[in-house]
Amino acid sequence: MKKIITLSTILALTVFSSLLALPVQADVTPAPNPTLEDACGLDIALVLDVSGSIGGDLGTLQTAAKGFVDAFLPSTPTLMGLVSFSSSATIVRDLTSDATDLKGAIDALSSGGSTNWKDALIKGTSLLEGGLDRDDTDHPDLLVMFSDGLPNVNPLDDSITAANQAKMSTSSLPIRIVAVGVGSASTSTLVSISGPIVSPPAAVTKDTDVIMSNFDDLATTLGNLANALCDDANGCVDCDHGPDIVINDNEGAAINLVSAEANTGGNYAGGSYGGDGGDGGDMKNGNEEEGGDIEDSSTGAGGNGGSSGEGGAVITGDASSTAGALNVVNTNYTDIDRCACQEENCCEDECCCDLDLVRNRNRAIAFNGVRARANTGENMADGSYAGYGGEGGKMKNEGNDIEGSHTGTGGTGGNSGPGGYVETGRSDARAFGVNIVNTNITRIRR
Repeated sequence: MKKIITLSTILALTVFSSLLALPVQADVTPAPNPTLEDACGLDIALVLDVSGSIGGDLGTLQTAAKGFVDAFLPSTPTLMGLVSFSSSATIVRDLTSDATDLKGAIDALSSGGSTNWKDALIKGTSLLEGGLDRDDTDHPDLLVMFSDGLPNVNPLDDSITAANQAKMSTSSLPIRIVAVGVGSASTSTLVSISGPIVSPPAAVTKDTDVIMSNFDDLATTLGNLANALCDDANGCVDCDHGPDIVINDNEGAAINLVSAEANTGGNYAGGSYGGDGGDGGDMKNGNEEEGGDIEDSSTGAGGNGGSSGEGGAVITGDASSTAGALNVVNTNYTDIDRCACQEENCCEDECCCDLDLVRNRNRAIAFNGVRARANTGENMADGSYAGYGGEGGKMKNEGNDIEGSHTGTGGTGGNSGPGGYVETGRSDARAFGVNIVNTNITRIRR
């Protein structure tokens, strides 16, 4: 038997499908979204929709969410927790500053199930009011919820009621909600749990309530949100709330006394001594029985003394002496970065965006007394000695009277050689004094 579908049936189905796509009219009045106070570091609940409709776009959502984490951690003193929701919600990670752990938890998410906004908002509120929540006056609470559709587990009124409970929290400061819509999300429905300021068309600021995006632009959308929150609420980037004043008063005096002296020492090389003259020759006379006295006889002449040599040459080495003094006085390096506030309570007493005052006062006297001296010491080399002259020859008498006789000439003394050489080693001395006085490095990072 054929089934007949009439035109009226088709129209009825079309109207029914359209009604399912529209947000359900709510009877609960949304509470105003509280203002996010300026502070150095937030407590953020990151609430992600992983219902079945996310499907193949889950990877895009995960990448964008991890970029959102990186925008705050570890560069700011923010704590962030993770809630995932589909048919029900789960607190995946409590508030933490461990970006690696958070991103690992985001990567482990899987999609499937329905969309339960009510439970997502309740679990996000519970995370922000749990035991790890810090003082809201120093670290305001922010709930950022991503969804690609409409709540289909509970009536919309239940979700608005849960959102109102967060926005009117009885803690020191209420929780602000930012809703990010992707895919087929309804702007008006997201406004009902957050607030009326929608981007686009409005620019993303810390006062934005709803951000509409698509999966392709989701990473950019979250980046804009992170920048807006960090710039305005977290006081970490381009903060114009107060001037930075750095005063460096430096007084320094450097006195250097430098003396350098080079001396190759005492050097002496004596000339050689002349040789002694040779002795005259001996003459031997016989006795009276053998010839008697020989008058007016003389011995031969003594040999000539040897000539003395020249004094030895003295060759001294190079003498080099260097002395110097270097003073670096009163060097100041100041770096102010308002985004590197790492400690949890780094801005407890003064907001990061208040006045930064750095004052360095330096007084220094640097005194250097430097003396360098090089000396090769005493050096001496004597010349050689000349040889002695040879003895005169001998003459022998046999008794005859030989007048005017004499002995042979003595030998000539040997010549002396040149004096010895003196070569001194190289003399090298260096002295140096360095003073680095009053170096200041000041860094203010937020």
